[in-house]
Parts: sequence; C-alpha cells; structure tokens
Amino acid sequence: MKVNHLHLMVPDVPAASAFFEKYFELRKAKVDAIHGRMAADGMDVASPQRTHAYSFYVKAPGDFLVEVGA
Repeated sequence: MKVNHLHLMVPDVPAASAFFEKYFELRKAKVDAIHGRMAADGMDVASPQRTHAYSFYVKAPGDFLVEVGA
C-alpha cells in the first residue's frame, strides 16, 4: 500500500497510532492480511468486497471510519 499523504483528526492520538502501527505496519500490506489480523483480534469487520476497489471498512479507536483498499 502506498500512502502519499494521510491527515487524520482523532480524539485519542496514542490509540489511533497504535491501531495504524499494528495493522498497517507503516509499509505495504495486502488487504486480506490486514483484514485477517483484525478479524483474528475479534474486530467487527465485514469481508472485503470488490466494488470501486477491493476494500473493507472498519471503525478505528475514536469511532472514525477507515477504508482499507487496493
């Protein structure tokens, strides 16, 4: 996954940082691998769907929505 820019305003910076470090590892990752880690941790994530991209949505700590896609 290539991220050129990401700007998030979150109510709990340490929790949001831990979320992105754990699941996104700050380097390229596959949608299925990220989804698998989240599901294994008991997060409520729907299966990835192929619509405009292969993606899924998940609520992050602080109750903001993140789309993970490729």
